[in-house]
Amino acid sequence: MKDGQKVPHVVFEDQNKASKDIYDLFMNEFTILFFYPKNNTPGCTKEVCAIRDNYSDFNNYSVSLFGVSADSYSSHASFISKHQLPFPLISDRGGKLRKAFQVKTELFGLLPGRVTYILNKEGVVQKIIESQFNPQKHITESLEFLSKRLNLKV
Repeated sequence: MKDGQKVPHVVFEDQNKASKDIYDLFMNEFTILFFYPKNNTPGCTKEVCAIRDNYSDFNNYSVSLFGVSADSYSSHASFISKHQLPFPLISDRGGKLRKAFQVKTELFGLLPGRVTYILNKEGVVQKIIESQFNPQKHITESLEFLSKRLNLKV
């Protein structure tokens, strides 16, 4: 995927195991989908907690926010509860979303990629943030992009 490209149509299961269309996620002016490797790992925990700690800033921009990993529904439920996450996590067990978004793996295919996509209401990619080993970059650059695009200060 690249900036300006429309997200391909994909149907997946949400956290309640209900069938969901990717386009159903685009409710607000912007939607953020952040793909991360695995629950309860140091970098991923740091990333989701940083998003949680900045969630009011994302709310100021009326952004829909979803985390995506291959972890199970029960793992996500536990991770959400343990860290009091105010946003849903999507279980991409078959890798359908990763494939649709062309999220690459790192370290010779051993580590799922960490990529954040900021999408508009029409499902068109506005910004892509990639940094496997700097989770904070995803939050900082997302908020900077939203601030500039929406001309608001947080």
